[in-house]
Amino acid sequence: MSKWKTSVHLFPWCRDLEEGLLKLSILGATHCEIGSSFIFHYKNDLDYLTFLFNKYNVLPSAVFAFGNFNRYKDIKMLLYHHDQLSYCLERLKIKNVVLHPGHQIGNTVFNNQLFSTFKKIYKRYERRGINVGLHPHIGSPIFYQSEIDLLIEMCSREKVEITLVPDLGHLYEASIDPIQFIKQHQNIIRNIHFKNILKISSQLRKGRFTPLDLGELDIPQIMSTLKKIDYNQWITLEIEEKYPSLQTLSKNYNLINNFN
Repeated sequence: MSKWKTSVHLFPWCRDLEEGLLKLSILGATHCEIGSSFIFHYKNDLDYLTFLFNKYNVLPSAVFAFGNFNRYKDIKMLLYHHDQLSYCLERLKIKNVVLHPGHQIGNTVFNNQLFSTFKKIYKRYERRGINVGLHPHIGSPIFYQSEIDLLIEMCSREKVEITLVPDLGHLYEASIDPIQFIKQHQNIIRNIHFKNILKISSQLRKGRFTPLDLGELDIPQIMSTLKKIDYNQWITLEIEEKYPSLQTLSKNYNLINNFN
């Protein structure tokens, strides 16, 4: 039995939930990270969604959603959206939400206005007992080390109990050393998205996301670091391709679970 709490992101099956759950069930995975679009698709029949999780014996470790902290003009609709999602998560007994900050709009920077919106969204989940994990993401206003540090500082000052959900590929894109980042923030990291990345020649990107066994990142060294710090939170495998084969899934899933 693996010592790791391993989940698999359902992103590759974004239009076919049952196929994704079936593939993970065959793989032997017991948990998945599911997109909020699936939750809203079944919002009027959440019992059936629970039935599907139980049918395939794959339970949600977290729900991935867009926070859109910089959508100031749509604040009422934005908060309503998160009110609805937090209600569904409470009904489904899902304890973790992973929030993408939202796509960059113009020259948006992480500032007091953006943090104020984030805090209002955070409270929608906090009052229902749902842990909020912030997912620094390329092309969003919370991506670089300085922006992450500012978020942590403001959360500490405002007594907001934020957790982090870093992604190995996005850390690489932000020129952040994943091992140093994990060591520095180990007390507030509750989930890590696992993927690798191949260096490419591009003015826009540093790399192309790949399965774990291909790329620039030393995955065994990262796993060794997690072992040394007694990391016991979620590791979420994220394969950035549509409908990956069972062979690809198995190879990457076992690379995590078989590490001792």
